[in-house]
Amino acid sequence: MRSYILREVPINRIHFFKSRGGEKIEKDIRSIIGISSSTSMKLWLIITIGLFRLHVQAFCPSTCICDETHPSGRCENAQLSFVPTLLDPRLKSLNLAYNTIHSISDVLQYYELLEVLDLSHNNISNLGGDNFAVQKRLKDLNLSFNNLTHLDSKVFNGLKSLFKLDLSHNFISEISKSVFSSTPKLNTLLLSKNRLHTLNSVSFKGLKNLQVLDLCDNFFREVPRNCLTILENLETLLICRNRITYLKEFDLINPSLVTLSLLSNSISVIDGNALKHLINLKSLDVGDNLLGEIPSVSFKYLHSLESLDISRNKFSIIRNKVFDDLQNLNEIHISRCPYLEIIESRSFSQLRNLKNLVISHNKELTNIPPHLFSPITSLRIIDLKHNNLHSLSESSLPLKSLKTLDIRDNPFVCNCSLLWLGSLINEPNASIDITDVKCNEPDKLRGIYLSRATSSQLLCVDIVLQIVIGVIVICLSSVLIFGLFYFICRLLDKTPKIP
Repeated sequence: MRSYILREVPINRIHFFKSRGGEKIEKDIRSIIGISSSTSMKLWLIITIGLFRLHVQAFCPSTCICDETHPSGRCENAQLSFVPTLLDPRLKSLNLAYNTIHSISDVLQYYELLEVLDLSHNNISNLGGDNFAVQKRLKDLNLSFNNLTHLDSKVFNGLKSLFKLDLSHNFISEISKSVFSSTPKLNTLLLSKNRLHTLNSVSFKGLKNLQVLDLCDNFFREVPRNCLTILENLETLLICRNRITYLKEFDLINPSLVTLSLLSNSISVIDGNALKHLINLKSLDVGDNLLGEIPSVSFKYLHSLESLDISRNKFSIIRNKVFDDLQNLNEIHISRCPYLEIIESRSFSQLRNLKNLVISHNKELTNIPPHLFSPITSLRIIDLKHNNLHSLSESSLPLKSLKTLDIRDNPFVCNCSLLWLGSLINEPNASIDITDVKCNEPDKLRGIYLSRATSSQLLCVDIVLQIVIGVIVICLSSVLIFGLFYFICRLLDKTPKIP
C-alpha cells in the first residue's frame, strides 16, 4: 500500500524534503507548537508531519535494502526491470545487480552523488550516450554480465572521477576511438570475456593513469601493441586465453609493466628480444602454451622477475643454466608438462633467492638428480607431488633450510635408499613439514606408508654388520683365490716335462 501512495508524490518535492533531511520541518513543528494555544491543532500538526515522513521513508522498494545513515541502496536480485527513480537522491552506493534491467536512459540524472554503481547481471544491450553525464563523483562502475555489443563514443561522458570500470562478460567486438576520453582517472579496465579481436591505436586514448588492463578470454591472434604503447603507467596486463601464437619483438614495450599474463594461448615461439623492454616485470605467466623449449634467451632481460610460471608447455628437458639470469626469482611453477623427462643437475644452481619451487604433475619425470636443490639454501618450499619419481636422494635437498616438502603420489620404490626419508618423516621435532608417502614397490610394501616400514622391510641392515660381512666375504674370497692359485701351481709341477 505504501509504494502506491509514494509514487504520487512529485519527485522534486521528494528531493527537497530529503535534502533537508526533515530537520528544518521538525524545528518548524516545535516553533508552531510553542506559539499555538490549541492542543488539538498541535496534535493534528504532529500527526500530519509524522505521516508525511513515513511516506518519504517508504520510497525504498520492499525488495531493496536502503541505508539513510550512509546513503546506499541494495537492490540485487530484486526482480526489477527498470532503474528505480524514487530512491534517496543522496545515494552514494547503488547495487542493482541480478535484475532484468534493459535500459538506463534518462534515469541516472536523479543520483548525482553516486560513487559506486553496480549494474552487473542485467539485460542491458545499449548504454546510449551521455547517460552518465551527471555522475561526476562516480568511482566504481560495474557493467559486467550484460548484453553490450558496442560502446557509443560519448557513453562515458561526465565520468571524470571514474577509477574502476568492469565491462567483462559482454559481447563487445570493437571499441570506438575517444570512448575513454572522458575518464582520465581510470585506473582499472576489465574487458575480459568479450569478442574483441583487434584494437586500434587510439582505442585507449586518454587513459594516461590506467594501471590494470584485463583482455583475457577474447579473440586476439597477436598482442594489440598499437594501443598498448600509449599506456605509459600500465602495471598489470592480462591477455590470457586468447589465440596468440607468436610473441614478437616490440609487442611489449611498456617498461612500467609489473605483471604480465599470457596464460593459455598458443604461443610456440617467444622472440629473443620480445621481453627486453620489461625491465620492471616481477611476475610472468606463460603457462599452458606450446613452448617446445624454455626461452632462456628471452628471459635474460628480466632482472627484476620474482615469479615465473611455465607450466603446461611442451618442453621435455630443463637444461643447465636456463634460469641463471633471473637472479631475483623467488618462485617457479613447472607443473603438468606432459613431455618433461629430464632436469639437468645445474638448472637452478644460481637462483640464490628462490624460496618456492613447484615441479608437480609431470608424469614422465622419473628422476631428480643428486645435488639439484641442495645448493639453493634460500629454498623454503619444494613441491614434487604427482610426478613419476621412484626414488629421492637425500643429497638433492637443502634440508637445513627447507620448511615444506610435498612428495605425495609418486610411485616410490621403498628400499634402503629411502631409509633417511622414513626417519625424517617419523622425527617428532623435525623442522620440515613433510608429507608421508606410500610405497609402490616392492609388492610386499605396496600401499604401505614409508613411515611405517621397518629397516628390515626396506632391506637395510646394521652398518657394523655390513662391515663384518664385508670383511668375511673379502677374507673368504682371498683364501679361495690363494687356494686355487696353489692348486694350479701344484698341478703344473706334477705335469711330465717333454724332453
